[in-house]
Amino acid sequence: MTIFAAFLSNALFSLIVGLACAAVLGAQEFGRFALGLAGATLAQGLAFDWLRLAAARFYSPGARVDRPALRAGLDRGFLIAAGLVAFAAALGACLAPADMRALIGAAALMAILNGLYDYRAALARARFLDAAFLRLMLAKNFGALVCVIGAAAWSGRAEAALAGAGAALAFALLLSRAALADPPFAPQIVGARRAEALAGLRYAAPVVFAGALYLAAPMLDRALVAMRWGYAESGYFSLAFDIGWRVLAALGAALDVFLFQLAVRAESEGGAGAAQDQAARNLALVFAVLLPASLGLWLIAPSLESVLAPPDFRGPFLVRFEALLPGFFCLALATYGVQPAFQIKRDSAAPLAAAACAFAANGLALLAPSPALVALAQSFAFACALALLAIWLRRAGLRGLARGEALKACVGALAMTACVWPLRALEPGAATLALQALTGALVYGLAAFALDLGGLRSRRRRAALSPSANH
Repeated sequence: MTIFAAFLSNALFSLIVGLACAAVLGAQEFGRFALGLAGATLAQGLAFDWLRLAAARFYSPGARVDRPALRAGLDRGFLIAAGLVAFAAALGACLAPADMRALIGAAALMAILNGLYDYRAALARARFLDAAFLRLMLAKNFGALVCVIGAAAWSGRAEAALAGAGAALAFALLLSRAALADPPFAPQIVGARRAEALAGLRYAAPVVFAGALYLAAPMLDRALVAMRWGYAESGYFSLAFDIGWRVLAALGAALDVFLFQLAVRAESEGGAGAAQDQAARNLALVFAVLLPASLGLWLIAPSLESVLAPPDFRGPFLVRFEALLPGFFCLALATYGVQPAFQIKRDSAAPLAAAACAFAANGLALLAPSPALVALAQSFAFACALALLAIWLRRAGLRGLARGEALKACVGALAMTACVWPLRALEPGAATLALQALTGALVYGLAAFALDLGGLRSRRRRAALSPSANH
């Protein structure tokens, strides 16, 4: 629960920082900021995400003692990846127009520091160092409030805001350095260090490439909108993407951190069959959370716009936000619900094929005559990826989403919609937003309990009747 709350608070801080940057920078400069941020995220995913995945899968308190070469190899892998990113950024800056060079440099710095931050956070979670993880995350979030917003307000430039994000990350990393240090490794493990790093890279590479393709599609869409309709339109598009995706990705990632470890433990204790059974249960839970969250965002979208979007973003924000929401749901369910089953099985073909399908389908955005239709093309692309993963899941003989659990979640979501829909007629604003959110959460929660969604009532009853509960 602590880690789940930490992920949600991280998403909230990121949302606040993004909204403040949009308000301070304005649509035009925020469009440049969003492009730089998207480039940094893509570079980070390609260069460093394998470290996070390998640490989550192989690092542990036991491995820290028994396999010192693992941490040493991953650390060396980070240094090599950081050098490659710095070289690519220097080359890109030489070839780019003069007004983009500082933006490229700031984005590269942020990619390197964020890659190290995610790697360190994964090490803390793998060792169950909840306190160290929370300190790392809180230091980064509060640092971002000061550094990113302060730099944006002081300069009014996207480059300064990205540099501020890098400063916040550096501050958090310095504070956590001692807590996450490992004992020095012996010189004789140098060969093993290389082997451990390559093993982690081989395990994570397919997931990394799939994630990079998913990230590349929205980045290219932002660039397309900026080239055809200007940076201001790209700013509208980017803010709608950031708000919607941050909410659903935070929910999915928070669930995945806990649920994926359950599947890994099930595999070690009960074999591949037990792991796949757990992965299917995880998928049902992720679906039961993401479905009402996505539908709820659509129901409250007008009030969300009036409360969160800066005045000069309103109107275009709502159109793009509603067009992007179906894609957010599909991408989050594919990434955090379906894909882990293939990771447990070590099947890299399915995630790669789905991501390639999404990237190819997103090519329809090139034909879109308006930014809103670019958003719809992106949603269609992510829906194609989810459909392909679902088909592949069945053909691979893996358990998919249980029909009974899916039906219960859909009934709960319909009940929520029936109660919240009339509230959309109220004047959009903070009071309406609070009323809609509370009503939706209460109705869906009651429906989930009444329908025993995810075995909510039955598990509670079994816990009450277990012998240990009576002592």
